[in-house]
Amino acid sequence: MAVVLRDIEGLSTEEAAAVAGIRVAAFKSRLHRGRMQLRLLLEPYLDLGPQATPADWSAVPDPATKRRPSPTS
Repeated sequence: MAVVLRDIEGLSTEEAAAVAGIRVAAFKSRLHRGRMQLRLLLEPYLDLGPQATPADWSAVPDPATKRRPSPTS
């Protein structure tokens, strides 16, 4: 839920924590754990390797458009 609220819905950390009904610190912890779990699930498909950072993901094409994201997105 944390990843969806923050990264997909675009809520601020404070807004997302309020929606989840938890403190900001707890939300940040859940967001980090959620992102790490998502990364582990996606690694086999993205072939990023264990040392890849989210910045490396910009080279991965968007599945909806089959294009790489623009540097401003």
